[in-house]
Amino acid sequence: FYHHAGVEYQAEVGLLTRNILVQGDAASEHDGKGGHILANGPIARFSGVQTYRMGQTNVMAKYPFHLHMMGESPESYFKDCSVQHSYYRCFTIHGTNSADIHNNVA
Repeated sequence: FYHHAGVEYQAEVGLLTRNILVQGDAASEHDGKGGHILANGPIARFSGVQTYRMGQTNVMAKYPFHLHMMGESPESYFKDCSVQHSYYRCFTIHGTNSADIHNNVA
C-alpha cells in the first residue's frame, strides 16, 4: 500500500489557549457584538492574551485587538496572543508604526 504525504495534505496548527482570557458575553453569539480592545497610545503591550467572542460585526474600529493612531510606537506589541471566534477581523493596526506583531494565532 502506497501512502502519499505531499504538501497538499499539510496544515498549519496553532494553540489557541493562553494565560489571560478576555471574552464577550454569551449574548454576543446572537447579535455579533462582542468586546473589543483598543489602544491609542503611547505604548501598548499585549502578551499571552486570548480573546473569545470579540469584535463587532461590520462596526468600524470594534476589532478584537486594535492599535489606533499611535504614530511611532516601537515599544508596542502584540505577541503570543490568540483570537478565537471573532465577529470582525483579528489584529488591526491603524496609524501606528514600528509596533511588533508576532507569534499570534487567529
